[in-house]
Amino acid sequence: MKKLFLIALVILCLSPILVYSAGSSVIQTPKIINDINSTLSLSWTSDDATGAVSAAISAENMAFVLGKWITKVRCVPSQGAAKPTTLYDVTIKDSNGLDVMGGSLEDRTIVAGGDQALPYVGNAYGPTQVVDSLTLNVTNAGNSKTGIVILDLSR
Repeated sequence: MKKLFLIALVILCLSPILVYSAGSSVIQTPKIINDINSTLSLSWTSDDATGAVSAAISAENMAFVLGKWITKVRCVPSQGAAKPTTLYDVTIKDSNGLDVMGGSLEDRTIVAGGDQALPYVGNAYGPTQVVDSLTLNVTNAGNSKTGIVILDLSR
């Protein structure tokens, strides 16, 4: 009976490692800058087999960003071995599958310290209001690569 218990305990202890050893992940961190400005940082790790990331913004963080304006988005790729592939793509899609950045985050280059883009809406660059749920997608980044997407928000 003790052996069976120990085997079950080992399986339970190892199961999180087995379940989370592959796949992509996103850590979401909201931050209030002042009464008007805030950010939502999305620290991502691409899938170790597909090089992709897809993660819905959590309900708690959607409550934080809903009604605010995305004024710009910063993409900060990791450096060294975790550096994404040059020309990786980032989209931030609403529940209808529309990229709220209008494609302005496609073909990211690897710049130390990152780069930034303005939302592109209706043939013009400018802020876009968050009125719907959002999903972060990263493609063509390479397997097990990391970076941060930072949404700069304003009221």
